[in-house]
Amino acid sequence: MINYKFVDIHTHLLPIQDGPEDTEQAIRAIRIAEERNISKIVVTPHYISGDTSYNRNDVFNLFNVLKKETQKRGIGVKLYLGNECVIDDRIIEDIKEGKALTLGGTRYVLCEYPFYQVPFNYMNIIYQLIDDGYKPIIAHPERSIYFASNIDSIAELKQNGCMIQVNAESVIGKYGYKCKKHSLKLIKDQMADIVASDAHSDSLRSPDLLDKAYHRVKRFSNEDNLKKIFSENPGNVLI
Repeated sequence: MINYKFVDIHTHLLPIQDGPEDTEQAIRAIRIAEERNISKIVVTPHYISGDTSYNRNDVFNLFNVLKKETQKRGIGVKLYLGNECVIDDRIIEDIKEGKALTLGGTRYVLCEYPFYQVPFNYMNIIYQLIDDGYKPIIAHPERSIYFASNIDSIAELKQNGCMIQVNAESVIGKYGYKCKKHSLKLIKDQMADIVASDAHSDSLRSPDLLDKAYHRVKRFSNEDNLKKIFSENPGNVLI
C-alpha cells in the first residue's frame, strides 16, 4: 500500500496537438490518473518557437474548460498548466514574454530536445535559463540518441542545476530494450529526479503508465528514492 500520492509533471492531456481528441477523452484519462494514485497533473502541450499553429489563448481556454469539467464531475486531481518547450535560440525570450509557459507558473521549465540531434549551443541556452533564474527540467533524455551516447552531458546538466525527468514508458520497456536500460540506469545511479507519464490520452500512453513504472522501479529501489522521484521531487516543482 502506497501512503503518498504521485505527481505527474509531464502530460499531453489537453485536447490539442497530439493529445486527446476532445475534453471527454481528456476527462477519461484524468479519471484513470485518479484511480492510479495521481493527485496532481501538469498538462504540457508542446511549444516550438515560431509555430504559427500554436495559439496561447486557445491553450488557456481549453485548460480552463478541462479544469472546470474535472471539478464539476468531482474528480479530485488538481490540474496545472505548462509547456514542454523545445530548446532553441528564441525560447528564453518567449518564456520571458509569457509566450512559452513554465510549469504551473513556477520558475521550472520543461525542456525538450529533438531525439536525433541537439542544437550545438544547447548547453549555453540551458545555462542562460539558469542565470536568468529559471530551473530547467530535461525531459526524457533516455529517448534521445544524442544523450544515450553522451551520458556525461546528462551528468553535467544535473551537476549545474538541471533536473532530469525520465518517462514511465521508457522504464517499462515500451520504447525498446536500449531505452529501458538507459532509463533504469539513470534511476539506479540517482541521476533521474522525476518519473513522469508523458500521457497523451486514455489509451495512447495512458496515465496508468506511472503506476506501472513505479512497480517496475520498486523491484530494485528503496522506498525513500521511490517517494522522491514519483512524489516529492515533482511535487516540489509546483510549490
